[in-house]
Amino acid sequence: MSSQEDLVVMDVMESPIEKPQKGQKRFFSGKQGEHTLKTQVIIHQKTSQIICLGHGKGRIHDFRLFKNI
Repeated sequence: MSSQEDLVVMDVMESPIEKPQKGQKRFFSGKQGEHTLKTQVIIHQKTSQIICLGHGKGRIHDFRLFKNI
């Protein structure tokens, strides 16, 4: 079992954007019901230092975004 010093925290948030002229389907989030961009942040729990940021289109699943980082 790992100690708290080794833990990382991951969260994904969606930010609404203006409807794109082309490729609307790739940006449409069914969960939010609007066109979005996703941002994933991974931080070190103890120090709150940002380890990694990832970005994707609103339609991509959170875990797929994580795997592509």
